[in-house]
Amino acid sequence: QAGTIIPIDAFLSKNLEVGFLPLYIRYAKNDDKKAKALFAGLFFLSMILAAVIFLLLYLGSSLWVSILAPGMDPETKVLTESMLRVTSIAVPLYVLGSLLARLEMAYDKYAMASLRSTIQSLGLIAGTLFAFYFKNAIFLGWGFTWAYGAYALIGLLRLRGFLAVRPCDISWRLIKETLLCFWHTIKHIIFLPFLIQTNTAIERIVASLI
Repeated sequence: QAGTIIPIDAFLSKNLEVGFLPLYIRYAKNDDKKAKALFAGLFFLSMILAAVIFLLLYLGSSLWVSILAPGMDPETKVLTESMLRVTSIAVPLYVLGSLLARLEMAYDKYAMASLRSTIQSLGLIAGTLFAFYFKNAIFLGWGFTWAYGAYALIGLLRLRGFLAVRPCDISWRLIKETLLCFWHTIKHIIFLPFLIQTNTAIERIVASLI
C-alpha cells in the first residue's frame, strides 16, 4: 500500500486539497464555466500523471521495492513486487476517486471523503478471504485494486450530474486560464507533500532494515 500511495500523495493529493478545492468553490459562486473548466483541466492532468505513475510502478516494481524495503528477504520481495504490479492498476482509480471526492466537498457533501477508508478496508478484507480460499497472497493486492475501482465507480454515480458537461461549453483558453490560477495557488507549497512522503518512505526503509 505504501509503495502505491506514496508516489500519488507526493505529487497530487495535497495539491488537490489546497489548490483545487478553494479555487473551485470561488469559481462556482461567480462563474460556473470557469469552475467546469478548472475541473476539466485538472481531470486531464491528473489522469496523465496517474498513467505515468502507474507505468513507473508497474515496470519499475523491482527497483521501487528494493528502495522502499532494502531489508526484505528475497522470497517476500518477489511476492511484494507481484502485489505492487497489481496495486499499481489502482493508481488511476485512486486519483479519479480523490478528485471526485474534492468535487463533492465543494458542494458541502462529504460522503466520498468519509467512505474512502471504509471501502479500502472492505476491499482488503475481501482480498484476504480470497487469498485464504485460493491459497494465493496476490489476492491481497487485488483487494486494494477492487476497493478503488468501487470507490471511483461510486464517485462517478454520485456526481454524474456535475460531470455532464458538453465539450463545446468549455474553451481551451478558459482551461488554460484556470490551470494557471491553480498553479499560482499551489506553487509555494508544491514540494511540501513531496517532503512529507519522502519522510514516510524513509520510515519504511529504516523499519525494513531493522
